[in-house]
Amino acid sequence: MNVSQWLLTRAHGYGDLEASEVRAIEEFSVVWTYFENVVCGKDANVASIRAAVEKLRESKNGIDVKAFQTALKHFSERYFPNGHQDGRFDGLKWRKGGEVAAKEKASEVLTGKATSPSDQLEALLFITYRLRNNLFHGEKWAYGLKDQMANFSSATHTLINMVDQFEAAGLR
Repeated sequence: MNVSQWLLTRAHGYGDLEASEVRAIEEFSVVWTYFENVVCGKDANVASIRAAVEKLRESKNGIDVKAFQTALKHFSERYFPNGHQDGRFDGLKWRKGGEVAAKEKASEVLTGKATSPSDQLEALLFITYRLRNNLFHGEKWAYGLKDQMANFSSATHTLINMVDQFEAAGLR
């Protein structure tokens, strides 16, 4: 069975995606599962992400925040253009409960109010977590997955850099 052909006949907007957009989504999906296994003990959520960042911060290597600056710049410009929140940030569909604090942390980081390496990394991983949930639970299909390539590329690089730093610190 050809999965792309199957999706073309069913999934609104799939046929409008460029090959590079499809590849970015596929790569994100695979890297996410590896990240969740290695960094979050097979159970990614706000608490396990926060704990993983804290472990890395306290490790002998600490957090190399330079590795995350491209993603931070992308998400800041996307969700807070000119320093002001637009509707896209709420479009991440933050949930009540523990995600309220995660949303606040992300907002503070993306507007430059919180600048510590651990704050920045937590914010990026919280955004990545919301992108993952919105993709895997169907929210992203509402607009045919358009305009998501930079999001998924930035999120994938965030995950890869986190795993690399986590493993280099001997935390796996």
